[in-house]
Amino acid sequence: MDLAIPDRVAALSALVRNRLALALAVVVAVSGGIAALTIVSWNSSWHDVGLASSIQGTFNSVSCSTAGACIAVGARCSSCRNPYGKSWPLVESAEVSGGPWNVAALPAGAGGYGQLLASQCMQDSCFVAGYSCSAACGSVSAVLHPLLLSERSGIWRTAVSGALARTRGALLALGCAGNGCMAAGWSGTSPFAFAWNGHSWSAASSGLAGSHAYLTSVSCLAPSQCWAAGSVFSTHSGIPVAVLMHWNGHFWSDRSLSSLIPQSSASSAVTALYCGKGACMLLGTNCTTGCSTVGALTSTWGARYHAGVWRLVPVQEIPVGTPLLPESVSCVSASSCWGVGYAVGYASMAPNGLYPELLLYWNGTAWQERTAENVHTTVVGLSSVACTTAGSCYAVGGQLKQHAEGPVAGYSLLEEVG
Repeated sequence: MDLAIPDRVAALSALVRNRLALALAVVVAVSGGIAALTIVSWNSSWHDVGLASSIQGTFNSVSCSTAGACIAVGARCSSCRNPYGKSWPLVESAEVSGGPWNVAALPAGAGGYGQLLASQCMQDSCFVAGYSCSAACGSVSAVLHPLLLSERSGIWRTAVSGALARTRGALLALGCAGNGCMAAGWSGTSPFAFAWNGHSWSAASSGLAGSHAYLTSVSCLAPSQCWAAGSVFSTHSGIPVAVLMHWNGHFWSDRSLSSLIPQSSASSAVTALYCGKGACMLLGTNCTTGCSTVGALTSTWGARYHAGVWRLVPVQEIPVGTPLLPESVSCVSASSCWGVGYAVGYASMAPNGLYPELLLYWNGTAWQERTAENVHTTVVGLSSVACTTAGSCYAVGGQLKQHAEGPVAGYSLLEEVG
């Protein structure tokens, strides 16, 4: 990625904080608001559930163990109007599905500036990943380093050591299967990856050099079978093109998406990926014209991996042609998945110009849009979803509360289905 600015670290900071930047873009028109952490739940529909904390900030990822414990990760902020201002890593956890959510005590090594972007829980432990900053993360002087934490029995520890500790950049995505995990990141000029073998993390970047792949999703079927997806940015135009890569336990290989993306597409991205529980699904976006802005994403596409081949699947968009930005997918079977994200360009969006949440459901045949009739907060999109059973899912995203202080760009929302 040939960035047309001298400070690549500052550019990386802008990239990895895309959700807060999007929040700023959609909230600045609001006459007044304040960020707040919130939960909503599902009983035949999505609806609100309260969080005990009143922390301002944003959730970027949610993950649940097979035992039913869940975590939501992101950042708390002191001035949420500024997406490049001061932020600190945040984890909230619920010991059982449907139980209360509480702020987790993080180790001293995670107490500085930074943000958590990804999470992955297994049977009895969790990993969370993101980046830490030497100064306020949007400042020119900030140097970003990977941030990786582990949790077992409610105790959080720093998991950065060895080669990972000597790496600059941010971890953007996590995927785990069995006793193995894969973490993908971006240095500001190139991607990198580290693999967990049940005991330690080691470099797993073979095949990534020179790819310029900005990998925002990772999902694994086994320690030696992982998929990673995102975009490759043109060195000339800066326009992203969808990329999908596969890890075979030794090296990464680029898998062509030419059969999935229309030839008329000028820009594309794989924005959500999930493999597990009998399903392997991805969602993405295509753009044909005016592709330099988020609002220009004009169509959504989906694909399923079956019998060794990725094939397109139908995605319903209501109204037809509405730009949708899917952010996350979670499945409980080959015929039951939830996808969440942003509905970027609804003509029916609220007068304040907020992007409403996107909810998609996979029924084994097609992705269909669903609504959240009983969510009564002002929702500004969803960034992550995690399901343990067909009746137990959480999703995190954005909410705005009105306040006399003026428009605020940081936010958080948690939704539950169960």
